[in-house]
Amino acid sequence: MPYLVLKSQIIYIYTYLVKMVFFRDMFNDGSVNWPGNVLKSVNQFNELVKNSYTKPQFIFKHSTRCSISVFVLNDFISSNIGFNNNIEGWYLDILKYRSVSNLIADNLVVNHQSPQLIIIVDGAVCEHNSHENIKNIKLSDYFKS
Repeated sequence: MPYLVLKSQIIYIYTYLVKMVFFRDMFNDGSVNWPGNVLKSVNQFNELVKNSYTKPQFIFKHSTRCSISVFVLNDFISSNIGFNNNIEGWYLDILKYRSVSNLIADNLVVNHQSPQLIIIVDGAVCEHNSHENIKNIKLSDYFKS
């Protein structure tokens, strides 16, 4: 009996997620309500690395086609609303700006993943994580006083 209940719950959740992805793709233009900067160029990336010597920076890499990435991004934004004046946040759409994403992986020696959060302080990666483990990173740990 418990097996049947669990199986029906799994089917319900799976059906719900499939519908969410279908409707998101049907009605969503891929835009994101990101409260920080949008990373679009190599020059911006170089500037953010340079700025990391005076203020911690982070990059949130996101795929607009991935439902997991959408859920993680929304959770991240709601958990860190407005970020803080002590840290600079950057959003990177890896589908539109794949070359920038590749540059980040090469220059910072971090394997490409999505969704992915990368913290940069003094020109180097202090911490990075992906998928559901992004929630384990506390931005406040990197605030400079």
